[in-house]
Amino acid sequence: MSEGTGTEHAPLRVGAWRVLPLEGRIVRDDKEVRVRPKAMDVLLALARSPGRVVERETLLAEVWGRAVSDEPLTAAVAELRRALGDRRADPAYIETVPKRGYRLVAEVERLEEATATDGPAVETASAAGVAAAPSTDGRRHRSTLVALALGALLLGVSLLLWLPAAPPPPGRALAVLPFTHPGSEADAYFATGLADELRTLFTRIGALQVAAPASVARIAERREDLEAVRTELGVDTVLDGSIRRDGERVRITAQLVDARTGFQLWAGSFDRGPADLLDVQREIADAIVRTLRIELLGPEQAALARGVEADPAAYDLYLRARFAEEERTAEGFERAAALYEAALERAPGFALAHAGLAKTRSQQADLSFLPAAEAYGAAEAAAERARALDPDLGEAHHVLGWVALYHRRDFRAAEESLDRALTLRPGDATIVSAHAALELALGRPTLAVAGLQRAARLDPLNPGVRYNLAYFAFLAGELALADAALDRLLADAPEYLGAHMVRAQVALARSDVAAARAAVGRERHPILVAMGRALVAHEAGDEGAAAAALAELEARWADDAAYQIAQVHAYRGDGDAAFAWLARALEQGDPGLLELQADPYLAPLRTDPRYARLRERAGFRAPEERRRAQVPTPEAATVASTRPVSTTSVCTPGTSSFPACSG
Repeated sequence: MSEGTGTEHAPLRVGAWRVLPLEGRIVRDDKEVRVRPKAMDVLLALARSPGRVVERETLLAEVWGRAVSDEPLTAAVAELRRALGDRRADPAYIETVPKRGYRLVAEVERLEEATATDGPAVETASAAGVAAAPSTDGRRHRSTLVALALGALLLGVSLLLWLPAAPPPPGRALAVLPFTHPGSEADAYFATGLADELRTLFTRIGALQVAAPASVARIAERREDLEAVRTELGVDTVLDGSIRRDGERVRITAQLVDARTGFQLWAGSFDRGPADLLDVQREIADAIVRTLRIELLGPEQAALARGVEADPAAYDLYLRARFAEEERTAEGFERAAALYEAALERAPGFALAHAGLAKTRSQQADLSFLPAAEAYGAAEAAAERARALDPDLGEAHHVLGWVALYHRRDFRAAEESLDRALTLRPGDATIVSAHAALELALGRPTLAVAGLQRAARLDPLNPGVRYNLAYFAFLAGELALADAALDRLLADAPEYLGAHMVRAQVALARSDVAAARAAVGRERHPILVAMGRALVAHEAGDEGAAAAALAELEARWADDAAYQIAQVHAYRGDGDAAFAWLARALEQGDPGLLELQADPYLAPLRTDPRYARLRERAGFRAPEERRRAQVPTPEAATVASTRPVSTTSVCTPGTSSFPACSG
């Protein structure tokens, strides 16, 4: 959107909300929501023509200034609807006009006086205490110092300097970019590992929203484009840096930049030997916390203050292991496991290395690189050792919870471990997603969706997160949200396995047989295609075709898709066959059973006494209110979240639509 006049950016009232464009926020009663600049620009464009249709092409040209796909506009409108509490099906604010554009249906009132920004600006500082200059991306602060001389010397009036209001402070949404390593490619593991460890420290602070590694990795090559980093990751501050080795010494530089203005908020430079590298992470983290004026809670202070007890060689092996597992190949995971074990030979009490080994073994089981019983057993043993060494290590509780949930179906143990992991690491998208999976398994799909929405904010460029959000929303009956997540997912990954099947399921929930049939035709997963054909044919009243598709499922995939076969039988009203196949799924350890309590296809079975017996055999307890205090929301500070599939790459969904990777 081109820069406009002050009037264009003056505050206004839209329906029940006060809109403060220059501050990027909307306010209603005691609720405040921040929206990203492009979404705000879309709202302002609609507000200039209230009650009238604004064409999509007009909005794209005005806000983005160039020819782009519809996806950014669709995402911006979806963000506005979430912020305003609006619904596409029954809009009180933004109405979609099919094949044309959007119309703002709420009343618009221009407000005469601007509202002051909240809070003081964050002061900028460098390591040496000198005022920091703008970063080298060429941006300049547009504010100017205006000097106004009033009167003359005869009147004894001094020269008055009118200083502009300080820019609003950056918020608490942070991206930690991989550090660069201009010296040698061999240092890539250390540069990446340092950034990852800093990110891990920040995820322990509830007041921070920290962009997840998967999303950061996808935009790291465009690190100079602060606008892209800010809008695509949904952050307002960026931590960047570099490392360079000189013999045994390592020089680390880092800077924190306000992504809205390009101004440097803090910078530091550290020359250290191998034994001192662990302290650098803590010093950088402390500096960021001070710069952003974050008041740490007691456990957060302890987490940042706690050191890592390991000799330098063991820590180096640990960083190499983390780098190897990011390949997400069978060879990479096995190399990572060997490096973790080498680190533990040097430092048996190195809790982080035990937790890293646990995560690697768990992922080897998730992806079928090792037999499940063997790999999950090794993962659980390593995580138990890590927890014994450091009871407050969130990574250990995460793996213990995932194995209990996904492998052993011990839901009480899974709840205990994942709750603890979430408390310790409220900003970790992986843990947030795993906790959402737990909520779904416990028959609380609405809480599962809320967790996935949190994960999507932390990991906005990860297609696996969008897939799980779409599927969980379908299970919860939130079809509009499922559509929005699918739109975003398929714009980035049009062939994502399972996504078109979810689209078909959403269409069937609306009795739109034509749309469901078209979506099944675009799906590539053979089991889901056969399942989709059976469901669509039944909904269309073609029982011959439905029976043929179901027969194909049973003949070809009885050992791999018992749960899906049970779903089709239940959908067709054959409860006896559905229970028979669910029993078979239980014997086979089918992961689809984790959907048992939330699956709408099984709803007709829940009044049958056999359902309660099946649920008990599977280890479930009845859906219930939480027996513990609710985890505070992200807006309340210490938050909870979860993560469904992978971090830096996406796991391929199995025959179940349920997420099948621990992270």
